[in-house]
Amino acid sequence: MLIGIIIARKGSKRIKNKNIRKLKNKPLYSWSIKTLKNSMLFKKIIVSTDHPSILKSAQSFGADIILKRKKKLANSKATTIEVIQDIILELEKKFSFNHVCCMYPTSPLTSIEDIKRSYKISKKDKKKFIFPAYNSKKNEINNKEIENFYKINSIKEKSKILINKMYIDAGQFYFSSKKNWLIKKKIIDIGNIILIKNKGKIRDINTLNDLKYVRKIFNKKK
Repeated sequence: MLIGIIIARKGSKRIKNKNIRKLKNKPLYSWSIKTLKNSMLFKKIIVSTDHPSILKSAQSFGADIILKRKKKLANSKATTIEVIQDIILELEKKFSFNHVCCMYPTSPLTSIEDIKRSYKISKKDKKKFIFPAYNSKKNEINNKEIENFYKINSIKEKSKILINKMYIDAGQFYFSSKKNWLIKKKIIDIGNIILIKNKGKIRDINTLNDLKYVRKIFNKKK
């Protein structure tokens, strides 16, 4: 059984309330729910949040379970893997599952095919994280899995993690087995697998310019 988890906390550093900013009159996070639902992969779609609006409305956009984020995990210091591990431990009490996709709430350009492809890879190699990344020097698509290709060059990098001075985590989603989520301490680490994407077709929304760019591309595609 597969589950999809969208982590959408209230606070955001550069764009206030970015998770509920509107895209075609719907909050950004709702498009992540739609992407997971349209993949037809997930038995349950979970939203973890401390935002009152999302707590109230996420179910109306298709979420199956809404979990109120613990205060200690609702700040900028809490890592994605810490949040997902806490959610897994809570959900394990209620039902069984074996794979988890963590999707960010501000990634409406995420490809459903990438999510499906990541699951196929994860079934074969349950000890790796799979996620999209883009080439920071060349703006071209190279759709193949690259193993053992990266390392953290600068742990002080604030906004992005550079990978071999060429690849950057796209900030869209991370796919892996439940067991791997629970035993690993970090996602960006040597030995995992990326799906190389064209930077022009994805965008991690951190600024208003990012949001404007996504709206422009999204409107063309939808």
